[in-house]
Parts: sequence; structure tokens; C-alpha cells
Amino acid sequence: MNVFIVGAGSIGNHLAHAFRQIDWEVTIFDIDQEALDRTKNETYPERYGAWDETIKLSNVFPSGDSFDCALIGTPPDTHFQIMEKILNELTIKILVVEKPLFPPKTADIEKIKLLAESKKIKVIVGFNHNLTPNTVFASEVLNNSGIGDIKSIHVDWRESWDGIFAAHPWLEGPHASYLGYSSRGGGSSSEHSHAIAIYLYFINLLQLGNPTKLSSHIVMNTDNDCEYDESMRIFITTDKLFHATICQDVTTSPATKSIRIKGSEGYLEWHVNFDSQNDAVLFKKNNENLKIKLFPKTRPDDFLPEVNHINQLINSPEMNSPVDLEIGIKSMKIVEAAFKSFENNSEVKI
Repeated sequence: MNVFIVGAGSIGNHLAHAFRQIDWEVTIFDIDQEALDRTKNETYPERYGAWDETIKLSNVFPSGDSFDCALIGTPPDTHFQIMEKILNELTIKILVVEKPLFPPKTADIEKIKLLAESKKIKVIVGFNHNLTPNTVFASEVLNNSGIGDIKSIHVDWRESWDGIFAAHPWLEGPHASYLGYSSRGGGSSSEHSHAIAIYLYFINLLQLGNPTKLSSHIVMNTDNDCEYDESMRIFITTDKLFHATICQDVTTSPATKSIRIKGSEGYLEWHVNFDSQNDAVLFKKNNENLKIKLFPKTRPDDFLPEVNHINQLINSPEMNSPVDLEIGIKSMKIVEAAFKSFENNSEVKI
């Protein structure tokens, strides 16, 4: 099996390493030779102990070549153009696009969707936390023992992006990349769109309906000529009149990444980085003791479920995916609606 990764940044390195753990051949492409050199000499060996000589690096796009999977790990405002190029010029089975799928207000989404369908290429989005062991376990708890009728869902994805810049030391701050511009796919709403994806995952699992309307509160930051949402709070309603809240920011430290699902017979909490070594699921039924299930991990472990899922899709393309293209599109439409609600100071349809 072989994978073609576009982008020699942080996510490209993480996924290259993850694919090598399942013995795939890896090619990393970037138009920036400096980024490729940094991958080989700094980023990859510093993270994983040594450079993997089997990984191929290239600054020439391999038009006409075949790969089992292609993966886009570049800034969001480049995704559309690169998706078109890959779908038209490479022979692949799976196309993976890092989150967010596109910046808000991207036109011609249906064009990409139809192109992928015409090529019979499955497209998924890099919401890797929808695939991790804590998510699988939480799903089993909710399906098996349950917590009664679901009364509320609250999602927190509040994390200072100091960690992002520590992982990208060549960036001087938000102003130096797309991160400082909401219109380019930066800011808390897009960078932390895992919050929206995990909300979509659980309301689908629990059959709580499709999101139809929302209102939002946003704090914008315009320092250093940037313009990004520093924090965003969304109040969202489905067509079954189920209400939830989603909170995201790029300022909170230490971070909190969680979803709390309250039922008539108890509650369940799902956590990323519950402590320095574990993800977790906490759940309690009425009159029973609290149960805590820990999932030991390191940062590279976050990406192994994603590459294993891709491997499964190669072998079983008919399999449903909790990170399919529709999740990427829906998450982006929620972000768009949140900005529209903020601009209009009113509830809006999604």
C-alpha cells in the first residue's frame, strides 16, 4: 500500500509516521523545498527519534501516478485547488483532506463532491478524534447500557494555540499563516472544528436529528492586522428540537477537550487528553458509582486510528465512515452559519 501526502508541515509528518507504523510506502510532496528539508532534518527526527529513509520527498507533483491513498495536509484555503488536481491527475482509491475541509463561504462545494463521485473516489476528512478508542468505547456505552433519554449535550474544545506554534516554530504567530484569518480557515471555529465533528458524530449515533438552526456569540481578534475568532459559542438546534452548545477558543490553558452528554438516567463524559497520558470516558447511571475508563496514548497515537480506518476503507470501500465528506461539509456549513448569526445578531438557518 502507498500514500501520497501533500504538505510537509506538522500534520504531514504526523501522518507519514502513522502510515509507516502500518508499513505503507510514503511519499511527501511540497512545493517548498525548505519545508521538505525541515521535515527530513528537524521535524520528523526530533519527534520520532530518527529520519525514516524509506520516506520519499518530492517537490514535483507526480501527474499520472497511482496511489492507494492521497492526503492533503496544507492550509485550508488551498484544499479546493489541490483536491481538484489530485482527483483529475492521480489514480487513487481514497482522498483524505485535513480539517477544516474548506474555509467558510467556499463556493462550488458540490462541484468537488460530484467530481469525486464521478471518479468513484471516496473522500474523508481528518477528524481523527471521531475514530479514537475513547469514541468507540463511548459509543458502546451509549448503545448498550445507555443513560436514558438524552436531555443535553455540551461540547468544549477550548485550547490555547501556543501548542500549535510550538509545533510550528518557523511561524512567528497567527499573523504568519492562515491561522490568524477566519476567512482563510483559521480562528477557533475552523482550527478546533473537531468540536463540531464530534457533536455531529454523537447526535447521529443518538438519533437526535439534523442541525437546522443556530445562534452564536463570537469574540474577534484583530491584533497584528489579523482577523480571527478568538472564541466562539454556538447554540444549535436540530430538526427534532434537540438543543446543544458548542464552545471553542484558542486561549484556554490548560486545555479542555470534552463532550458531556446528560441523560434521564445518568451522564457520560468523553475527554481528549484527560491527563498527560490518557484520553478517557467517564459515565454514571443514577444510583451507581462513577466509572472511569482511561485510554493510554502519546501524541502520535492520535493518528493511528485514522490510518487504520483508511486501511479498512481500502479493503471495504462500501463501509460507512464517521469522517466522510458529508461530515466535513456539514461542519463547514455550521461554521458559516455561526458567522452569519454573529453578523446579523440573530438566529439563522444552517
